[in-house]
Order: sequence, then C-alpha cells, then structure tokens
Amino acid sequence: MADARRLSVLGYRSQVDACVALADAGLTPAEIGVRIGRDAGHVRAALRGRKAVPKPRTFTLPRHIIECLGSAAAARGIEPVELARQLLDTIVEDDLFDALLGEAVAPQQTGGAADG
Repeated sequence: MADARRLSVLGYRSQVDACVALADAGLTPAEIGVRIGRDAGHVRAALRGRKAVPKPRTFTLPRHIIECLGSAAAARGIEPVELARQLLDTIVEDDLFDALLGEAVAPQQTGGAADG
C-alpha cells in the first residue's frame, strides 16, 4: 500500500505539498485539514521541519472571482486560489498584460526636462 503522505492531493504531488501551499496561501491548519481530509494535528506535523521562507505578500480576491474560477480549478484538480496564482504567474512570466488588457501603456518618463 502506498504511503498516504505521498498521494496526490488537490492537484499537489503530496499531502505535505498541499499543506505547505495552503498554509502559504494563509489557511489555518484546521482549514487545511478539512480540505485534505485530515485533522489539524496531522497538518501541523506535515508543516513541521519545512524550511522557513519569507512569507509572500498576499491580497484578497473578491468572492465572485474565486467563485468564477471554481469550475476551471476543479477541472484541473486544484483550488481556485491556486488557479489564480498560476494565472498571475503566467501573465507575469510571459508578459501578457497588453495581450489580456488590449491596451498598451506608455512608458513612464524618468525625471528628464520637458520639451519646450
């Protein structure tokens, strides 16, 4: 029988990966436990010993955005917040701002003298 800690959970490679990602997204051990079907003590144990990394800056997405992402996230076996993170990563990495927004933004001038 396979080790339960190594089984794919919510689109992550393992329960530990799921716990770490959801904790980094700001969920409590109790909330994570509900999502992965384990108790909060199991989640805390999974999170022990992970390397301390700077906590990423977070922001709150409006509820309707999360709800709209729900079916696309479910189709991929991940949580809506993870899909939002992946979308933002792709937009930044591939510089898709103009393609998605349909408008070019003029570069900001850097303190030079104005033409007269």
